Amino acid sequence: MFTYELQSVTTQKPDIEVVTVESHEMSLYILRLTIAGRQGVVFDKQTKRPAVFRSTEHIREVLSECNTIPR
Repeated sequence: MFTYELQSVTTQKPDIEVVTVESHEMSLYILRLTIAGRQGVVFDKQTKRPAVFRSTEHIREVLSECNTIPR
């Protein structure tokens, strides 16, 4: 499984082709990104676990300065 570190995504701001949000237990969200044709789960560098978001608004804030490629 391919992974992306959240900290790298927010600092390097790669071109994101697809953003997929997976809902777990209605209050936890896990993020999958497709960058340069490679899909991977977004991990937290410190915990070495998938980054967990509490709302879709939180995801929007985190990705707000990243580049997204329109379809």
